[in-house]
Amino acid sequence: MAVAPRGDVTESLPALQALVKALRAEGRRVLALALMPAQDGAAAEALGADEVLQSADPQQLLDAIAASDFVVGVRLHALILAAAAGVPFAGLSYDPKVSGFCTDCRAPALGVEPDPQELLRLVRSGGPPDWAAVAAMRARAEQSFDWVLGG
Repeated sequence: MAVAPRGDVTESLPALQALVKALRAEGRRVLALALMPAQDGAAAEALGADEVLQSADPQQLLDAIAASDFVVGVRLHALILAAAAGVPFAGLSYDPKVSGFCTDCRAPALGVEPDPQELLRLVRSGGPPDWAAVAAMRARAEQSFDWVLGG
């Protein structure tokens, strides 16, 4: 599983640390992602994950997320990459864009200080978003790109 914190949303760290600790105690491998290494690196390192990937390379991040079975993200782009890879996800919403994306995908969105047990329950259940809603969002995005590019 993968966890993508935001370095400037420090109030989410205790719940994410508790989640990582509980998952590792169950024998699950946890990858911490720093999508913006300069801003998120210390937060990712502080989670106590099995591995930390600090990268701004979208393909490297997509590959890591695609190899996961669930993503918990504070960073919106971690959730977007999870949706693109077909990996279930839950967002911790520090901003309306995160909750809006999760709402559009019908995926769980919790506050930045979630109950660690609720977060663990979500990860254990592995409940996916509504993949039809994700596909509809992708189709709208493709139509927008076609319009912008004059196609």
